[in-house]
Amino acid sequence: MQSGRLTLGLGVGLLTAAVLQVELLLTRLFSVILFYHFAFMAVTIALLGMGGGGLLVYRYRERISRDRFPAWLMGLGIGLTGAILGLLAYALNLRLPFVLHWLNGAKLLATFGLASVPFFFAGAMLSLLIWHFAERVHRIYSYDLIGAALGSITVLPALEWLGAPSAMVFAALLAALGTVLLGAATQAPRPLRSACAVVAVATGLLLGANLQFNLLDIRYTKGAPVADEVFARWNAISRICVHSKQSDLVIRIDCDAATPVSHFDFSKGVSPELLSSFTRYGEDLAHVLRPAAKTLVIGSGGGVDVARALAHGSPRVVAVEINPLIARDLMLGRFRDFSYGLFTRPEVELIVDDARSAVRRSSEQFDVIQATMTDTWAGTAAGAFALSENFLYTTEAFEEYLQHLSPQGVLTVTRWEFSPPRQGIRRGRACPSRAAARWPCRHGPRW
Repeated sequence: MQSGRLTLGLGVGLLTAAVLQVELLLTRLFSVILFYHFAFMAVTIALLGMGGGGLLVYRYRERISRDRFPAWLMGLGIGLTGAILGLLAYALNLRLPFVLHWLNGAKLLATFGLASVPFFFAGAMLSLLIWHFAERVHRIYSYDLIGAALGSITVLPALEWLGAPSAMVFAALLAALGTVLLGAATQAPRPLRSACAVVAVATGLLLGANLQFNLLDIRYTKGAPVADEVFARWNAISRICVHSKQSDLVIRIDCDAATPVSHFDFSKGVSPELLSSFTRYGEDLAHVLRPAAKTLVIGSGGGVDVARALAHGSPRVVAVEINPLIARDLMLGRFRDFSYGLFTRPEVELIVDDARSAVRRSSEQFDVIQATMTDTWAGTAAGAFALSENFLYTTEAFEEYLQHLSPQGVLTVTRWEFSPPRQGIRRGRACPSRAAARWPCRHGPRW
């Protein structure tokens, strides 16, 4: 009795862990393959699919006898594993450009429809379990919650160690193993249990093969084929890849937002040509006004702003980068020589942390605080429109920046320009201009 209860608990836990992992991994895959706007459609898709599976079981519950319950459960479990793998194969080969066309709209609807299928199977399985074990529904629910919590926690190391495609295969493996355990707990027919075991073994072999030979990987992003990648890796924050463009390297975050890798050799001094290459851009204005400035760079990325500060004679540059994959693996690792050891120079201190946290903890004051294009265009925990709700741009954030400026310091923030403007303004009292009728503006401190 005790062993049967444990087997049931492990089966339900693995099932719900797999479902939560698939839901979270879809946000990452959608952010890379489509755009970050679509990333959190995965949450809606999960609710739609699980609700649909539950409604189907309720509607046709008379046709599912107690004797046939184990067979239904095994069939749905095999379907769940196959649906996860099928969805992964479809998503990795999806070519969907962000262009207003009926065909693209049909592809997008088909994508969301297919993405709901695994959750449909999972919703039906959980509904069957709750119906069959109604007298122990409290236990089923506790197993459900524990498994979902573990799935949410383990998706982060899965992204770090496996990458999103292999992590999806791992989730399918969890679903298959959970089905095997549920078959044992419900005393399903031996042929069905054997079939589930074969599916689990095949999924495990697929996972091993993919880790070894990279069989399942991103083929298209934002409607364009993946090309010229010299490096690609996932972590819990995003997918980071490096593209080669002639003699330059460009780091891309979720195959979209770009940051060039600095390629300036300061060991030979700062030539007029090198300095003029920086002064062509508006981001250089702060250093023209405050040469030899103690500088804080928010979102250092590939190090161009750090190089800009050094070119103007900054004696100390504090660079803050939130993504350890960019900071440690790329700039301090793989591309250290390409960047001429920019982040290992004695004038430069690299901090891997959230910028707000790093600024708040710092006791220093800076002559220049610079944030250039710090938006990742990746689906983050802030939500689908993370670009317009970036916590680096709140009133409290600017107050902290100003508190860490020296008396004659300069704060410079570079943002994307949109026409008409739609991100840097918030609704407030009317502006005394003709533009107020079209674009409300915000009055307050000038930044």
